[in-house]
Amino acid sequence: CDRYGFFRDSDPKRAGLAVPAEVRARRLRVEGYRAAKWIKMLNAWDRYEARKPAKLKRRFRKGVPDCLRGAVWNLLGGVGALQAAHPGHYEALCARRDTPSQAIHDTIEVDIARTYPKHLFFARLDGAGQAALR
Repeated sequence: CDRYGFFRDSDPKRAGLAVPAEVRARRLRVEGYRAAKWIKMLNAWDRYEARKPAKLKRRFRKGVPDCLRGAVWNLLGGVGALQAAHPGHYEALCARRDTPSQAIHDTIEVDIARTYPKHLFFARLDGAGQAALR
């Protein structure tokens, strides 16, 4: 499996290629360095968005560090503004989740086996991943 839990490519040219320890260590250092830059940028987001769009673009192209992806998606999706505009809406939706319609249940049941069939967590029909989706 790769670092995201997906089974590796079955192509014999690429399958089973282990990443050397020094390469992994370098990637972790780079990830930490980039995360520090991203944290600084997120703390001054409005300024970066208005005055430094080229820098934003470069950093996005290099990739958002794994540890900050959730925060970045929330920011890009305007989650804070939506929560402020609709207080209690998320909680109301969560309260309704226990009573899905049969049509929704049937659609989910059909899609469960097709959801990430090459992902370690979701691959088994009787596994914890597919059970969590039910």
